[in-house]
Amino acid sequence: MRRIVICAVILFFGGLASGTATAGGIQLYVCGSWSPNPGPFHASTSRSIHARANCGPGGSGFQLVKPGGPTVPRGASARWETTAPPGILINGIWVVGAASSNIGNGHGWSGQFFWNQGQIGHVAVTDRYTSSGCCRQSFNSRRIGWSFSCNRSRCSDYAYLQVGEIVVGATEYRPPDVNPSGSSTLWYQHGWVRGRWPLVFTAADPSGVCATAAEVGNQLYAGPGASPYRGNWQQCPNQTFSRWIDTSGIQASAGLGKGAMRLTIAATNAAGVTASHQETLAVDNTTPTLSLSGPSTAPTTGGTQYVTATAAAGLSGVAGIACSVDGTKGQWYPASPAAVPVSGFGVHHVSCISFNRAKDGTGQPGASAPATWVIAIRDPSVSTISFTRIVGRARCVQTRQHIRIPAQWVTVTVRGHPVRVRVPGQTRVVKRVHCRPRVAVRRVRVHGHWVTRRVAVMPRTLHSAYKRVRFGAPVAISGWLGSANGQPLGGAAVHILTAPDNGSGAFTPVATVTTARDGSWTAQLRPGPSRLVKAVFAGNSALQPSQSAVAKLAVPASLTMSISPDQTHWGGTIVINGQLRGGWVPPAGELVVLRVGWPGGSTEIGHLYAKSDGSFHSTYTFLRGHGTERYHLWAATASESDYPYAPNRSRKVLVTVHP
Repeated sequence: MRRIVICAVILFFGGLASGTATAGGIQLYVCGSWSPNPGPFHASTSRSIHARANCGPGGSGFQLVKPGGPTVPRGASARWETTAPPGILINGIWVVGAASSNIGNGHGWSGQFFWNQGQIGHVAVTDRYTSSGCCRQSFNSRRIGWSFSCNRSRCSDYAYLQVGEIVVGATEYRPPDVNPSGSSTLWYQHGWVRGRWPLVFTAADPSGVCATAAEVGNQLYAGPGASPYRGNWQQCPNQTFSRWIDTSGIQASAGLGKGAMRLTIAATNAAGVTASHQETLAVDNTTPTLSLSGPSTAPTTGGTQYVTATAAAGLSGVAGIACSVDGTKGQWYPASPAAVPVSGFGVHHVSCISFNRAKDGTGQPGASAPATWVIAIRDPSVSTISFTRIVGRARCVQTRQHIRIPAQWVTVTVRGHPVRVRVPGQTRVVKRVHCRPRVAVRRVRVHGHWVTRRVAVMPRTLHSAYKRVRFGAPVAISGWLGSANGQPLGGAAVHILTAPDNGSGAFTPVATVTTARDGSWTAQLRPGPSRLVKAVFAGNSALQPSQSAVAKLAVPASLTMSISPDQTHWGGTIVINGQLRGGWVPPAGELVVLRVGWPGGSTEIGHLYAKSDGSFHSTYTFLRGHGTERYHLWAATASESDYPYAPNRSRKVLVTVHP
């Protein structure tokens, strides 16, 4: 028995092209090892005879039988035929391994194959095996079959066609019907999409759907399919493709999971005809970002404060920002940046989330991580700082005075009984302080006339933002802390910061003091260079942070100078050595001016720079002169922005010049 090779239906998974194939061939196998039954062939008879098909190995083929009699009358007939579904045209029929009985050999039976109302071919006229088969033809017909008929007055009671296999060849000229399902699936999304989406489509075909597939971007998804069963016209079942597609891991035009992305759905029937449809998706799997900015503290007098929410998104853009203040119902802001108003005394918490325009299969857009901002709205505080000194102090003199205490009797208790005891006289030395106020001359108006009077000056405290102190001396500084309406703040920590007065602005903390009940505080600053001083209050739950104005502490430079020798002759040279004390000398050195003086005048004799360690060195030669002269020499510093000491000079050194 000859086997016809069946070509399997294959979808090429290298990618689905948009469009539809035009035609493909299918084969129908009946009455053989593939399909041991007549399949889609059905029988019809006349004149009370019966037809039956006995297929498969050992079967007797297609038979005519008249029960109860040896013959059948003229006109008795039977036929087996099949009609292909719409879109399928039969091209030919092959009868493999055919043999007949009682047909064309004097028994009165004739047989024929037919299609399209015409007929062609024959069966064997003798009961012998026909190894070459039958009826290899080329035609186009939806209907094909064969028939037996009795052409004599009487025919034998049966006839049959025994075959090994019948193969029908056909061409299908229509593709499968591919229909996307559900308006909420990925196919019908015309806006921006992200994340996971369902993709559903159905495929139907007369010969059946043997393979389905979808391609999203560069990712291919194989759907349900089946191997074709060649015993019927519908050789595969109709199929439904249904699965979730994760767009985040698929390459698109702008990168992984973002940009334009091609979506193709396809199905292939048993004839190998493929139908496909294509759409373009706009995909954005970028996670939005959000940042908040604004004041962290604000005074109650500052009015409504605003926290700025700035969002960024991918290709789909920012859809909006949702913000909540102190856990209240969120407010929607349709654009970025958004200004979120915050007002009222207390500590407020602002929480925001931004969204883009791309949605996933559950309808949720892309969202940023929550961003938070804390702003404390408190009453303003006032911090002051100053150097204090007392003026108009009274002039006091301390004296010692001898006091004679005479003898006297006193009563003491001894063992519970009063006893009179005589205390001898004694002399004691005590200290007494006598103060008298300072007196100033003032012009006052008395009875409409100006007169000069001597009046007492009462001591008083002066506050100043500038103070000059000697080199190496500590200094006291004080201030006050309270609210803007004058209420003192006691028990609060105030930080004292200083910076060298050299233009660096490098403030560092040097002390922390606690305010008294009336809000005042006092601190002691160690010796050092000229400094800028300020007081800083960090704030609390009720008051805003504040800092004082900058106070300036001026410290004159300290420098020493020596000369060797201290006596010389006219034309002689002396060596000058000196040292700037206290450090803080700039790396490039500090300018030192050398001067020489005489009775009635002085002049500069040189400019030089002290080294970074403060030392300086120079020489000086006296010109020709007469007699003996005495000169005073000294060194002085200049006023420079990067040297944190006020200008000062060294002591004068005497040099004698002889003839």
